[in-house]
Amino acid sequence: MERVIYQSEHEFLRQSVQEFVKRTLAPRQEQMLAEKCIARDIWKEAGSLGFLGLSIPVVVPDANRLGEVGQGFAAMMRLLTQERLATSVTNIGQAAQILRETIHYAKDRRAFGQAIGSFQHNKFTLAELVTKIELTRVFLDQCVLLHSQRELSAVDAAKLKWWSSAVQNEVADECVQLHGGYGFMNEYRVARAWRDARITKIWGGTNEIMKELIGRDLGL
Repeated sequence: MERVIYQSEHEFLRQSVQEFVKRTLAPRQEQMLAEKCIARDIWKEAGSLGFLGLSIPVVVPDANRLGEVGQGFAAMMRLLTQERLATSVTNIGQAAQILRETIHYAKDRRAFGQAIGSFQHNKFTLAELVTKIELTRVFLDQCVLLHSQRELSAVDAAKLKWWSSAVQNEVADECVQLHGGYGFMNEYRVARAWRDARITKIWGGTNEIMKELIGRDLGL
């Protein structure tokens, strides 16, 4: 489904990031995993391209400090809606990518003389996952639009956060299943995606807390 909230400059940035990933990150993926660090030259290249934003920690002089000392957590709490939106963007982006890779795998992997994706159960599973990704993106895009207008409520951000992380975990789990035994091997990206997805139901406020916030808004 075509996404309608983004303009040409957004698509240009998206394309630029994709090219950076293919050119610089993908060839060094295994090295970074082994070393458990991202090399300085990669950070410098990303910075020179304008990809590093306020989510990257920096050290600033004391004269440039915003707010009172010791009040950082209180300041952060005021931005929880934005944090949960940003987390949701990442959740669905990662889920969509590992699903694309799994669909490709399901077309190539054969069992009993045919591609595993052609079996009805697997075909239906993939159809359901694609639909959930696209439906979640519709809600996500609406939340992005509301946030750009400073109108995204804490309750709607909570709905998006818990739902997007639940969808991400479901997608990752089904993708592992479709890979069979390979899906549990660290050498396959789907295994790492499955493992990495689990934290998204915890950070940024657990999904149980998100549902508590929604429940309170219902007067319960």
